[in-house]
Amino acid sequence: MYVVSGSFHWIGFHIVQYLLATGQEVIGLDIIDTDKKDNLSMFVGRNSSFTHVEHSDDLLHNSKQSDYIVFEVAEDKERFSLPELGNKKVYNFCTTRKENEVLDDTCYVKLPLLYGEWIPRDYDGIFFQDEYIRFDSTRFQREAVYISDFIESLLQVIATSDRVLGTNLLIIKRKNEREEYKEKGTIVVDESKPMEKRLAELDDHYELYKDFY
Repeated sequence: MYVVSGSFHWIGFHIVQYLLATGQEVIGLDIIDTDKKDNLSMFVGRNSSFTHVEHSDDLLHNSKQSDYIVFEVAEDKERFSLPELGNKKVYNFCTTRKENEVLDDTCYVKLPLLYGEWIPRDYDGIFFQDEYIRFDSTRFQREAVYISDFIESLLQVIATSDRVLGTNLLIIKRKNEREEYKEKGTIVVDESKPMEKRLAELDDHYELYKDFY
């Protein structure tokens, strides 16, 4: 069973969609308090494998088993206090972790520069972690990782490798032929499609749904 805290955050929504597409049962924890969240909720709300709850205590009433993988995607100011769910492994995507905040059941995920559908953006760039980054910038061209490539790589490692369970920090980077990756817990992501073609598709999506971005 999977729990996504911040399920209608743009990253959390992509995680929910990916898990449902692979036949998993998902509980989404989030408060629908914006038009964007309301819009995203309609894409998954009728899926019988998805349950939405607005309060963390409701997880106990909707739980069907004792083993959980939890993704905490909401920013710290929006984080929910998770109840005792039995055996759980938490993957925390929050970006303001304190250096001494290390929990035995939690693996902190250092995010790469992510982009994709529903990320806050305009015609020239994206807003990521309170920073505006242009599509034509050197940083974007060198570091940006498409959200679905990121999720697929992360979940494949979680599902197939015990090495993840032995570290409290995962570092995820875009593959660069000139760079060596020797840090423990580093996951390297390959692009599944050329960036130029991906950005053209995302521009079309933005043009169609920009009122909800």
